[in-house]
Amino acid sequence: MDKDALAAELKKTKARQYAMSTEEYLPGLIAIGAPLYDPLSGKGVGAVCFDFSVLQHSANDIKAKYKGLIRETARTLSELLPPEKSRR
Repeated sequence: MDKDALAAELKKTKARQYAMSTEEYLPGLIAIGAPLYDPLSGKGVGAVCFDFSVLQHSANDIKAKYKGLIRETARTLSELLPPEKSRR
């Protein structure tokens, strides 16, 4: 993926607040993830991810069932993180 395509994909991912990967990292694995943000600065500090087998789930099913849950989980965890200054 070239730099411009990557930038465009990151912009879309930020807008929808989650990302999906279908067998991009490992054959047979579908993943859906969402970013964790520092509660004060809003800076990205991590991510939460759910992984599934392509033998048991389709990407469309995962998106329909889990995109809301992954975003809510990331939002909740982000609120619970200590501010970045206290992690130094």
